[in-house]
Amino acid sequence: MGESRAEVSQRELPGWLLARFPGLQDEYREKIREHYGTDSPPAVSPYVVLSFVVRAHVEDLLEKGDRDGLREVFEALEVLANRGDDSVRNELGVAMEELEVWKVWRFLGPTMRANAFTDASWYPETPENARVDRSRYERRWREELEKIGGFENLVVENELLIRHRLVTEFGIRGLRAPEPGGEEWRELRLRWPWPQTTTVYVQLLDEGTPCSRPTQAEPLGDGRYRLLPAPHYDPEDERWEFPPGSIVRTELRKDGSGALYRLAVKP
Repeated sequence: MGESRAEVSQRELPGWLLARFPGLQDEYREKIREHYGTDSPPAVSPYVVLSFVVRAHVEDLLEKGDRDGLREVFEALEVLANRGDDSVRNELGVAMEELEVWKVWRFLGPTMRANAFTDASWYPETPENARVDRSRYERRWREELEKIGGFENLVVENELLIRHRLVTEFGIRGLRAPEPGGEEWRELRLRWPWPQTTTVYVQLLDEGTPCSRPTQAEPLGDGRYRLLPAPHYDPEDERWEFPPGSIVRTELRKDGSGALYRLAVKP
């Protein structure tokens, strides 16, 4: 058998792309001049082509709602995902990471969908994580995706919420997974991760006199709630009877003015 050869190499990529999308000629020349200071550099990085030309074109098509144009682009990118050389495929992956993949999920071919799932469910393969059952971890990712209605609903908040849940469940180390609703979550200006929450008071321990801390809780049904961390929660500063993440039930109590509030109790 003859030696197999990638259909599209790094050197061939610009010509291959512009032959299929001649309307990108002006945008391509502009980006080449911007990055290389000349119209004819000796070599063009596939990163420049895919991240600065193609990605910008995809975002423009998304803004216009041009589904036919998006379908055409991603049919071409599926070819690159399967038959580009290593450099082209690697930089295509980078360009996709810079996109909001959920917005274009419906247009992705099977290889690009598989790559997107691999990227979302990635974790560092280090000695600390050697005990993680990858197949079970990936199965849990698919279960969580199904709960939110599929990859097309994997907005940033949902992705980080799933990641935090599974990083905690599997004890994965070295993967950024902000505490939902916590300080880093708020610093990233992400939406509050739970659409419906209830204020629940939690008894504080070792305070000398009876007192409690209000926090938000996620309703789970059957009268149960999952406690969420209060802003600036610090376990070194105060001990909650039930720490954030605990599953509790609630009892209605009256405060000094006679107003009712929910107090966390054992489930």
